[in-house]
Amino acid sequence: MATWHTVGSKTISVTVKKKEQFKVSSWSVSIDKTTISPNEQAKVGITVNWSGAQSAKFKASIEAFGYNFVSDEVIATKSPYSFNVIIQTPKDIKPGTYQIKVTLLAYY
Repeated sequence: MATWHTVGSKTISVTVKKKEQFKVSSWSVSIDKTTISPNEQAKVGITVNWSGAQSAKFKASIEAFGYNFVSDEVIATKSPYSFNVIIQTPKDIKPGTYQIKVTLLAYY
C-alpha cells in the first residue's frame, strides 16, 4: 500500500512591504466667476492629489452666502482628480465681498 513520504524541504523568502496609507498630498479650489449677481450660479472646482489607494471617495462641503452646499459623493479613479460643485447666490443678497469656505471630505 502506498503512503506519503517526505522527499525534502526547501525554504524561499518573501518580503512584505508596509501598506501605504491613504494620503491626500495636496488639493486646491477655484471658482469660475469672481463677480456674481443675485440668484446666479457659480462653479467651484476642486482638484485633489492623493496616493495609497486605487480609488478614493470624495465630497465637498461649501459654506457660502449663509448657506451650506454639499456635493454628491464622487469616486476618483486617478490622481489628480477634479470635480465641480454648483453654488447659487440668494435672490436677496446684498452687494459686497463674501468669503467661500470649502471643506474637502475623503472616505477611506
